[in-house]
Amino acid sequence: FSMLLSNWLIFRLCLTVRTASALWNIIHDCDETYNYWEPLHHLLHGSGFQTWEYSPQYALRSYLYLWLYSPPAILISWLGGSKVTQFYAIRFWMAVWTATAETVAFGAVKQRLDKNKSLSKSLSVYSLAFVAFSATSAGLFVSGTAFLPSSFAMQLAYACLAAWLTDRYALAVACIAAMAIVGWPFAAAIGLPLAVDLIALKRKPGLFVAYSAASGLSLAIPVALADTLAYGRPTLSPINLLSYNVLNSGSHLYGTSPLSYYLMNYALNFTPLMPLILIAGLLAALVSQSASRQDRQLRWKLLLWLSPLLLWNAIFFLQAHKEERFLYPCYPFLCLALAVALETIRHRLGSWTVPCIIAAFAAFSLSRVLATTLAYQSHVTIYHRLAGHGPAGRLCLGKEWHRFPSAFLLPHGWSVGFVRSEFRGQLPGRFALADQPFNLDNREETARYLNVTSDCDYLIDKRSNELDFVRYTELEPDYLATGDWQLLEDLPILEPDKSHRLFRAFYLPWLFERSVRFSSYVLLRRVT
Repeated sequence: FSMLLSNWLIFRLCLTVRTASALWNIIHDCDETYNYWEPLHHLLHGSGFQTWEYSPQYALRSYLYLWLYSPPAILISWLGGSKVTQFYAIRFWMAVWTATAETVAFGAVKQRLDKNKSLSKSLSVYSLAFVAFSATSAGLFVSGTAFLPSSFAMQLAYACLAAWLTDRYALAVACIAAMAIVGWPFAAAIGLPLAVDLIALKRKPGLFVAYSAASGLSLAIPVALADTLAYGRPTLSPINLLSYNVLNSGSHLYGTSPLSYYLMNYALNFTPLMPLILIAGLLAALVSQSASRQDRQLRWKLLLWLSPLLLWNAIFFLQAHKEERFLYPCYPFLCLALAVALETIRHRLGSWTVPCIIAAFAAFSLSRVLATTLAYQSHVTIYHRLAGHGPAGRLCLGKEWHRFPSAFLLPHGWSVGFVRSEFRGQLPGRFALADQPFNLDNREETARYLNVTSDCDYLIDKRSNELDFVRYTELEPDYLATGDWQLLEDLPILEPDKSHRLFRAFYLPWLFERSVRFSSYVLLRRVT
């Protein structure tokens, strides 16, 4: 009973934080909008932007994955709720999934590590530290309610870790199969250490094959059916995605980054304390005098449980194309690594270190969340205000196409389209239009554009009265200055290149306001 009560309290804590994320977390990545929110909007409402990955010619994305997020929207629609309400209901659905996964993992860590006296002579704090780092990290605030396969993989990674810690290998293998087949095929790499454990250490290769085959077939069949119905031909999207990335290797078309990109992401999303905690924990473990056989065996087991973190980073640090979302699946194992490090520090230096380190970590994380929200919330807020500005019409996006959050946030009767800007890549097309041209090379498709003079009733743009903040060109003019547009909304949005690097990353009262600069995120209406 006490275990259930403890888990219930942890679930409430995690759900409170994830609900806050559902309400206030911005959409950080246009891939989330155009590859997931828009296709789901198409499934539920019959319209939406279509990326080339959803072209039947390529069929890279799983439709079954999209349908998993439809129940709350269908329910809200049946009750007469708006699309905005559906959007937040779907996000709350994600919040529940993530909070449940965190709670299950907490229970497993508590069962396997806290009560093991070979790890500590006194009551250990593995589970407390694990859930504290998970619940308070800025990285989980972002990923916990993101509509992305990597977030789906992260949720299943929590469940996989819980099953692995408690020796439920069939469930652990099923979690890996689900994240790879339904969500993101590359997430299968998380399961390689699990395979080593079951095949080499447990010496049960037959069980591994049986578990993998049963899980794989039971998931691949519904994925194939959903994809075949959606794409109009027999196909299996995870195989197509693997084939594209292995044979075409076109990810470099979408940008490359140095190794420091991920290091900076970890510092921002898990605070600058993260490397200090891990290093201090390692040093404390090295000077430990404990040498019993049982202790050494269990510490090797800890290393095995943490090896997905090392493997995942080894793989993705070496890739030229880097995205913050690619790191999400290893977050549960990072939280466990931080918990192990903190318990080791506590064992060597005393219990006072636990509240001090957790409080500092939580403060840094809150500071990061506030900075991001205050800096970029305008690109969501401005869509909430559309309904208050006259009749419905066509909203156009130029250089701000990448900040469009979703058609779920458009009021009834509004539509959205693109006008040409300096961007020369391939913008999404429309699901409703047949025979649209798509290409693998990220080449511009000029048929996507509307005429800004004749086709647009409203326009969202970024502008500034500071000449060095926004660079105006023939294709990206100062629309308001032309006299053809009327200003309806003017909201602040961070200008990162003109702001202090530290104080734009972490919010500190007074210093944030004094050290960062903002441009204007504006809603304009054509003057008739």
